[in-house]
Amino acid sequence: MRAINPEWRIFGIVELVQLGFDALLLWQSLIPGLDSLRYEDETQDLALPIFLYWLPIFIGLTGTLIGAIWSVFRPTPQHDGDGSDILENPGI
Repeated sequence: MRAINPEWRIFGIVELVQLGFDALLLWQSLIPGLDSLRYEDETQDLALPIFLYWLPIFIGLTGTLIGAIWSVFRPTPQHDGDGSDILENPGI
């Protein structure tokens, strides 16, 4: 049975922190974004709904959150102790 490379454990911790931070950003962006929709705020010059400015932010943060979830739950490369895991997984 092969052990998990200790460096990958650190990456796992960092990915969990990233997941929490991304979720916090999305949650805190939803509050003012939904307020602009509720109160029907508009720009003064073009009379565009301000919620339209929030849509790309929501889409980007949702994509980032999905990517963070994927990175947390992807399979972890195994390690023999000889460094061969680096050559076997060049994309990681």
